[in-house]
Amino acid sequence: MKLRIERFAGFVALLSATLVITALAHQPQSAARLTVESAPTDPAACAPPTFQPGYEAGPGSVTPLGEGYWFRSDSWIEAVVCAGGTLRITAEGQRAGQALPQLTVAMNEGVLAVLDFGERRTVEVTVPSAGRVYLGYFNDYYLTESRAVFLRELSLMGKGCSSFEQVKLRSGQGTQYTAPTGTALFSGGEPLTFTPCRSGTLRTLILGRVARGVPPAFEIRQGNQILYRGNVSKRWTELKLDIRQTPLTFTLLNPYWKTLGDRNLIVRDLQFRVTRPPQGAAP
Repeated sequence: MKLRIERFAGFVALLSATLVITALAHQPQSAARLTVESAPTDPAACAPPTFQPGYEAGPGSVTPLGEGYWFRSDSWIEAVVCAGGTLRITAEGQRAGQALPQLTVAMNEGVLAVLDFGERRTVEVTVPSAGRVYLGYFNDYYLTESRAVFLRELSLMGKGCSSFEQVKLRSGQGTQYTAPTGTALFSGGEPLTFTPCRSGTLRTLILGRVARGVPPAFEIRQGNQILYRGNVSKRWTELKLDIRQTPLTFTLLNPYWKTLGDRNLIVRDLQFRVTRPPQGAAP
């Protein structure tokens, strides 16, 4: 068993900056129960500690899974132990970016251990005293390759109204449109359709992102008329099109998306065994 003890400066800095806030503001989520084995002193003197999320980089960064937790992004879980003891951790991880996921075990006074997990294994960490214990995942890695088209400064030239109405877009399909800034992103095959408030000249800046050596193919259509179809350059290029006051449809014709690496950590089981009498316990 390889146990790596380190001074994990980044994690300590993060803890010192946020622990007070998260301790006061955290609303407990579904919690995984720790198994507390019989203590050599008085088992009734310590209630079983319960781990629950204390910090998440974003929604779903850490979620309950069976008797443990699944860490998908930077986050930590925490629990209070009323005495010193041994924390037994069973976990596994998915390598990505040429590195394994790491679980950082920390306490009030600092880092106790930094553990790498690949294939499922069990590690024991000594908890020196009563206090709050943190289990953190902070080396997340996620890399994708995708073909995409970006639009910015999308507007109608000349005098008169410049808005686009009756926007039709299904969210979560790889296409995004932000009306106030006139920007759009196309990374999926879902089209974006809207109606200009008047006839005139449409102007935008367009840029493409290559994937697998192939540039994105993009189309702008108005009814049965194709106003633009072609491969999009890797440099911002000005595009001007004469349009009517009828629906316009923008479509990425050759979407491509592939996950190249996704590092995750799954803590399967946590057990805590009291080895030092809690304060006030009978000898």
